[in-house]
Amino acid sequence: MKKHESDRLRSLFHEINSTEPSIDFEDRLMQQIQMVAEKQKSERSVRTKIVMLLSVVAGVVGIFGIPALIFYILGWSPNSDLQMLKSDLNFGFSSLNFSSSIISVSCIALALLIGDTLIRKHLWNKEHKHQ
Repeated sequence: MKKHESDRLRSLFHEINSTEPSIDFEDRLMQQIQMVAEKQKSERSVRTKIVMLLSVVAGVVGIFGIPALIFYILGWSPNSDLQMLKSDLNFGFSSLNFSSSIISVSCIALALLIGDTLIRKHLWNKEHKHQ
């Protein structure tokens, strides 16, 4: 009878151990889950940075490449057409001289500034939307 009771107690201890994990096990499990979550978050942020960098590079290449391709397909020669444009641009100010390269660089800088502002605003909105 005593043996029967000890077997019964042993079976109760086995049942308790299998249904409730120890606190140490729970702590280690939560630490592992937290480490895996942080690793996935850092991997996502690296992927996001790479995709963002590639999209900015593609945008810059598009800004310069698409007009260059269009001008090349249309057979636009910068030397002859700029001379015609320069002779047509007479505003009546003899001391005022417009250089087409300065105007084009200024327009490109303005376009890049506008694009940068829009990208930064979009990223700021996206970042603060999830908080």
